[in-house]
Amino acid sequence: MDQATHNKIVSFIWGIADDVLRDLFRRGKYPDVILPMCVLRRMDAVLEPTKQAVLSTKKMLDDAGITAQRAALVDAAGQAFYNTSRFTLRDLQSRGSQQQPGKAKADPLRGLFEAAVDGKAAVVEYEPDSDPRDTEQVPLLEDGGIEAFIRREVLPYTPDAWVKQDATRIGYEISFTRHFYKPQPLRTLEEISADILAVEKEAEGLLDGLLKGVSP
Repeated sequence: MDQATHNKIVSFIWGIADDVLRDLFRRGKYPDVILPMCVLRRMDAVLEPTKQAVLSTKKMLDDAGITAQRAALVDAAGQAFYNTSRFTLRDLQSRGSQQQPGKAKADPLRGLFEAAVDGKAAVVEYEPDSDPRDTEQVPLLEDGGIEAFIRREVLPYTPDAWVKQDATRIGYEISFTRHFYKPQPLRTLEEISADILAVEKEAEGLLDGLLKGVSP
């Protein structure tokens, strides 16, 4: 591969990254996504021509109750590796889970967004980026519940934030300091001054003892 072709491919890949990964991953995290996906896509492309043969062999072995399947599946794939999933990366329409129009409604507050996939309208759910993830403590008696709290306290500062429903927890916060801590009375200034003078006197005595054996 000459340098011009190499540069063209690199620019093509990074162009996809800017279109697809922007706002989902920090730019410095792009290689963590792009490089593994390039490898997976290459392996997936190598296995595509024998995909149906592998799936048919897998079904035949399962129906026969045969558990030692590797040799037969490798032979069916024609490679040193195989994949028994019925899916290929070519079939994936988006990174998130898709919902057909009419079966789900867009709800940005819960991570469901309208998007165009292959020119068709769809509702997609994106995976949250763990780096900027944060938690909020919403009072149980919040007027309007979690939704009102997020709209008032979060969205004005982070417009693309949403609530991860399966991470929501209901509980009670108990302030142990407020209910169980018993403060000790503070010492008087006279007591503190007396302790300081005692320490200074003790330090002077130690210093005199050290200097006795020193000749001028």
